[in-house]
Amino acid sequence: MKKVLCVANFLFGSASGAQSLARTHVKALYQAFGKENVIVFALVGTEEVADQKDIQVKKVVNKLPIRLINLLKGNTGKINSEIISEIIETINRENVELFFLDDSIYGNAIRIIKKYCPKVKVASFYHDIKRYLAVEWAKKNPKSIPVQISLVSNERKTARYADVNIVLNKREEKLFQKYYHKSPEMLLPIILPTPKLSSRIDSDKCNILFVGGYYYPNVNGFRWFIKNVTPLIKINYEVTLVGNRMDLLKEEFSNNSNVKVLGRVEDLSPYYEDADVVVGPIFEGAGMKVKTAEALSYGKIFIGTDESLIGYKELAGNLLGKSIIVCNNEEEFAKAINNLDFGNGFCPENYDFFLRNYSIEAATCKLKTLLE
Repeated sequence: MKKVLCVANFLFGSASGAQSLARTHVKALYQAFGKENVIVFALVGTEEVADQKDIQVKKVVNKLPIRLINLLKGNTGKINSEIISEIIETINRENVELFFLDDSIYGNAIRIIKKYCPKVKVASFYHDIKRYLAVEWAKKNPKSIPVQISLVSNERKTARYADVNIVLNKREEKLFQKYYHKSPEMLLPIILPTPKLSSRIDSDKCNILFVGGYYYPNVNGFRWFIKNVTPLIKINYEVTLVGNRMDLLKEEFSNNSNVKVLGRVEDLSPYYEDADVVVGPIFEGAGMKVKTAEALSYGKIFIGTDESLIGYKELAGNLLGKSIIVCNNEEEFAKAINNLDFGNGFCPENYDFFLRNYSIEAATCKLKTLLE
């Protein structure tokens, strides 16, 4: 059987949409090629993470001079010459045929690996297009400009040296074409495991759920929703906010009895299952929003902006306007919430939509083509 080496940098650390997606990619590779044929390296930077049963953890030294030298060699923060050498050794020793990189920022490593392992097929997944985001990130944090330059330089090399560049959706495809003057070889939308569903707790309130970590598009979107939309809601409701470090907003909304702010939770399932509707008032960002797919995987009605539904509304067909509703201002959000019949909180059409397009099973066939 053909061997696969997967290298990912979001498998550990703070919970995020990128982490959910990276972990699901590993599961999808297991399903496509057999777990016994997939080797996984986790790039963790300077974090203290122990080796896992099926995952080899790769760290870098947390010393500024060494990190600067690594940057000057053309590498981004979580990979260095030693790790690149380990990858080359593993590819040759295990006769790896597919090298799957779960990010677009390791182009310099790809260039070196292709030099010493010219027969290995390299596939790189773009969580977003860094060239597009780097300008905004640099504006928000000018001190990050050297890092942004390194990320963009590496992504450019990835586009050049990878055999298969994989982007999330049509918008990312157009951005890739704009900046790198060619088309990506594959489109692969967000994929997630299919959750086990259980019964929900009945409530006399409409339970509105917002899920997302403490990241400026989420924070800005939630604040906007509470300030502008909730005053227009006419039904009995409660808004629950769940996400990594979102408890930093708890004091800000402590006087609003209709708003419950939580931080990171071990299991999101009870919150999704008890929700009548999931909202995505996101106006900034790139890529696809993992939390949108997550809501659909629980069969939830989803109300969100164009940005939150990039990569979803293109495939939603007659679900648009019914159980997947696009809203871009406060009046549209409030009208959708006030007028919807939420039933028992489970929408089978949205659940089926997830299974057909965003489940591991839906992605397996595409991944298999990487070695056909």
